[in-house]
Amino acid sequence: MLDGIKGTAIIEHENRPNLISFFSPIEKETGLLKEDSYEEGEFEEYKLQLLKLKSGRTGYRLNISGSLHKNHHKGTNFEPFTFGDLVSEVRHLCTSLKIDPAKTYLQNIEIGLNIPVWFKPFEFLDRNLLAFQNSEFKKYDPDKVGRIIGFYCRKADYSIKIYDKGFQNNLPCNLLRFEVKFNKMRELKRIGIATLADLIDERLVRQLLNVLERAWSEVLIYDILHLPSDLNNSQRRFLEDCRYKDYWYKLNNESNQKFRDAKRRFNNLSAKYGSGTHARILELIRIEWDKRFENSTDFTGYKEQDPTTDFTHFTNTVKSEIREPSSFTSVVVRTCQSCGRDITDQRKNSKFCSETKYGPEGKRCRNFDSNPRNNQKKKMDRFYRIGPTLFDVRPYFTMNNQIGSGH
Repeated sequence: MLDGIKGTAIIEHENRPNLISFFSPIEKETGLLKEDSYEEGEFEEYKLQLLKLKSGRTGYRLNISGSLHKNHHKGTNFEPFTFGDLVSEVRHLCTSLKIDPAKTYLQNIEIGLNIPVWFKPFEFLDRNLLAFQNSEFKKYDPDKVGRIIGFYCRKADYSIKIYDKGFQNNLPCNLLRFEVKFNKMRELKRIGIATLADLIDERLVRQLLNVLERAWSEVLIYDILHLPSDLNNSQRRFLEDCRYKDYWYKLNNESNQKFRDAKRRFNNLSAKYGSGTHARILELIRIEWDKRFENSTDFTGYKEQDPTTDFTHFTNTVKSEIREPSSFTSVVVRTCQSCGRDITDQRKNSKFCSETKYGPEGKRCRNFDSNPRNNQKKKMDRFYRIGPTLFDVRPYFTMNNQIGSGH
């Protein structure tokens, strides 16, 4: 759900947390205390900075950074972290530090899930992870014992992180971590998330599923296990090239349009010949998110937000769907009724490829189904304009999708 945060609050002098030991930084070269600098301290798993206000103002600015998830679970963040846990942790933090949650402004925040999967996450990512949008993923630096656990991709306002949480914590299970870290809050402010108080509003927090859905839909993975025998030579060469990350990076350097065209072609072939892993993980993201709200109470009565709020930096059109918990083995992959492309990530009632997402190709899919019916109706309209008939001829017209029927 929500993990790391960085926030800032203004506190009065009498509300300085006196039970916490603060110390001033020291100049490494001289060993002297830095003048006019901040004081540093710790509260449980959180790092604190305390700065005196200037310009004749009294009081302090208190900067807070740390993991809500990790502090709630006493130093670990691989266990489930529910909305009820989130509310409890925010209240604990604010009560302990004597800060007003509505006046504690967020500067960055991590939104993510630990997802149980049926494969070894790092091995799968290392072999199949290709790109995010048109940007490359980079490997994490080795940890203290030399382990590399996953990959990240930095964008202007946020970063995408995908890594092996089970491997990181020596767990006996396969646990995939998928996370979006916002280092600028302007996108989240548009849906009303700006302070700690907003994190205990269930209606606001539920909307953050949109962030994970949209981000995952932009992750490109190679999940074609075997190249089928019915591929033509052009398709075979293309899919053989697509498995290599360098192919995508080189393509993007040549032309953004070439990259987008290749990605569209690759997605079409993956929908037809792939294993469906990407769609299954999307379903698991929805399932795990919904579980975080089971048995929760709406703790606030804040203003209702639009559940389809757009995040402009995520470019596709996936919207949130609340689904009943199930397992990944029961995921139903929905396909376009015209071309057979995987449309699991579109709205639940979608029957054809989205014109917003696929452009003219999506429009052709819809027209392929509707044009024959519309043409047949036009024929009937023209027939009736001739004048009255001796008997009702409508039973002799068949309204179906076959071009040329009804004669």
